[in-house]
Amino acid sequence: MSICVQLSIKEDTSTPMKAKKQTAEAINEEQIRFLLRYAVMAPSSHNTQPWKFRIEGNKIHVFADFSRWLTIADPARRELFISVGCALENLWLAARTFRYQGSITYFPDPASVEWVATVELVKVPDLHDQESLDLFSYVINRHTYYHTFQTQAIPASVQQQLQPWAYLNEVSLFLTDEISRRQEIEELVTQADIQQFANPAYREELGYWIGQSAFGTPWLMAKMGQWVVTHFNVGKSQAKKDANLVVNAPLIGILYTQQNNYESQVKVGQVFERLCLGCTKLGMGVQPISQPLEIPELKVVLASILPDPGMYPQHMFGIGYPTTKEKSTSRRSLEEVMI
Repeated sequence: MSICVQLSIKEDTSTPMKAKKQTAEAINEEQIRFLLRYAVMAPSSHNTQPWKFRIEGNKIHVFADFSRWLTIADPARRELFISVGCALENLWLAARTFRYQGSITYFPDPASVEWVATVELVKVPDLHDQESLDLFSYVINRHTYYHTFQTQAIPASVQQQLQPWAYLNEVSLFLTDEISRRQEIEELVTQADIQQFANPAYREELGYWIGQSAFGTPWLMAKMGQWVVTHFNVGKSQAKKDANLVVNAPLIGILYTQQNNYESQVKVGQVFERLCLGCTKLGMGVQPISQPLEIPELKVVLASILPDPGMYPQHMFGIGYPTTKEKSTSRRSLEEVMI
């Protein structure tokens, strides 16, 4: 079964009549920093956490941190901007939960691709956004899943619950549990792994982040992993492992867009984070499947799987019921990401 959904952006849950009774209050730097502590808990490619923030009055300027850009695996910066979008969504959910209302302006300066967004907030004591509150409560419990899922299928009724979290007009969600589709994607992952691991520069970049304990491994194991990945082509063994994860994922999701630009990718990140939090709420794990999207010719093949022609696949992931509990990975302190 395959499902495709594209939904309209959610409107403010406050009614016009109620809005007249609301009184906006100022927001100070301490309150904003409180919200940002939840933004930095977002997922990111290789756990690079490529974001920075600057506070200006009641505005939060969100930047991409290009010093943490995966230049080999992600030359087009697609994954970088998706990662920043995840942090932006956490910030927005935290704001709505704590009764802040506002707006998001994407890429305020056309001359700067690093300046991703500006969020402007005011306190509205009567604001109540139940969906944001529900999803926000899972921010600290959400973890990227790296292991094999249970064989248990995801019922259609549960799949339907995922659909509303694809809430932005520009982003569409394709879900499939068909074994033939999973096998197609498995083959793409195998090809991508073999091709990427044959590149010493790719192995060096991946090894660096493994050595930084980006994936939550203890220091000594991380350094050993860095040495192995950097000096040996483990593409075939990694391909076998990754292919097994894909074919055994009960459900595969692909987020895709009509436009292939940075703003679309940021919004894909926002939708992806909502899906991650929603899956956590439903007791499911989410496992990114990025390899085919990092190889241009394989990305074209992946696009042919989508139900809508001429679209751009931006992010792919497996969904299923976990067999084990993931540990938290380290996060940069708020001081490190403030500018």
